[in-house]
Amino acid sequence: MSSMKNKLTICGFIIVITLIALITIVSASNTEPLYAYVAQFRVFVNGEERIFENSIVTINDRTYIPLREMGEVLGMDVEWDGENHKIIINNPQMLEVHNNESEWETLYEFEQDGLWGYKDVYGNVVIEPRFSVANKFSEGLAFIVGNTEEERGYIDLFGNLVIPLPEGRFPHEFSQGFAQIVMREWDFDNEFVYTHGGVGGPFIFIDRTGENIFGMEFVDARAFEEDGRARVILLDGTRVRIDRSGNIVDTSNWLFEIRD
Repeated sequence: MSSMKNKLTICGFIIVITLIALITIVSASNTEPLYAYVAQFRVFVNGEERIFENSIVTINDRTYIPLREMGEVLGMDVEWDGENHKIIINNPQMLEVHNNESEWETLYEFEQDGLWGYKDVYGNVVIEPRFSVANKFSEGLAFIVGNTEEERGYIDLFGNLVIPLPEGRFPHEFSQGFAQIVMREWDFDNEFVYTHGGVGGPFIFIDRTGENIFGMEFVDARAFEEDGRARVILLDGTRVRIDRSGNIVDTSNWLFEIRD
């Protein structure tokens, strides 16, 4: 009688923890006996052993762990909605990212054995580590440097090299469909360029095809802002703003200082 009571107690515990999953099993085969045992398994999370307050149980050769405790160990919020008979599990970090759609639809760089790759917001490896340099994604593109001279430039979210960049060109992130590229080629006959450009080289803007979209060079150039304009310094030293067609739309001379 005592043994039967223990089995019923364990079954009740598991039903509370796993809810819908076990209810489905029981209703689908209510004549099949369930054999439940307290398991003597040890649980490690990121190499650290975690001790649960509630028992881990094996039923018909399947192991069940306390859902709430496991979720909390993994940094998740676990709630029971008794009115609607639902278990709600939220990852606070994922919720924060999900609230920003542009962040939700991107990848994040990570390092492994000296090489860089990319993971999604769930932590799944999407692009295996193979880069010596890996910048963050912006508008679906990221600058990388691989193990060969040919693998240098912007990749897409699938890891394909879509905008090759040769040595001597130094990229910025994409914004409003354009990215600034620093060129290591100055015409030092221009006194202003020589004085203020230094060894940084001229700036150009490229589009998502890699083309110099405006056919212009600048002493300095900042990213396009939400209003569709970018702050630049022309080769004659004039500080202006241009629109997404390369037209000068603001000639105010106080917009920003030259970079150090």
